[in-house]
Amino acid sequence: MDNCDIGRRAKVRGAILDKNVKVVEDALIGYDLEADRARGYHITDSGLVVIAGERSHVDITGLVV
Repeated sequence: MDNCDIGRRAKVRGAILDKNVKVVEDALIGYDLEADRARGYHITDSGLVVIAGERSHVDITGLVV
């Protein structure tokens, strides 16, 4: 849950949040797996909700190693 933003009154249960995930106010995650699946979240066989975070695009051309 590195750099995640969890909105006010949001409830998250049985979930893995990747970096940079924003959960909006009053959201319910992990309470209705079919609704979570409809939102595009991955549901594991054991019932965990996995939410991928946003990736920043970093230009590494010209980087000296």
